[in-house]
Amino acid sequence: MIDGGIDDIENPFDVDSGLMRHWLPGTAIIVSVARTDEWVDRNEFFDVTLRIDLEGFEVYELQQRQLIPERAQFEWQPGTEVDVLVNPADHSKAVLR
Repeated sequence: MIDGGIDDIENPFDVDSGLMRHWLPGTAIIVSVARTDEWVDRNEFFDVTLRIDLEGFEVYELQQRQLIPERAQFEWQPGTEVDVLVNPADHSKAVLR
């Protein structure tokens, strides 16, 4: 969990990549993106809201803190669609695929 910004946002990079092979594929529409002023090297964390569609099974919104590389920040705009993998246990995390 990362504190600050939106309370108790899950860090989507705090996952075991071996377990991710069982995660559910889906697509997400970026609903909102907010700066946090938190940086790692030249990459910035953003608070993002995603509308996730688990390929016809379920649609829901998820808020999480996302590390976005500087060179890709222009791609992270509301309305952009991205492919994701979602934690099947509780749908608390989504990572780009």
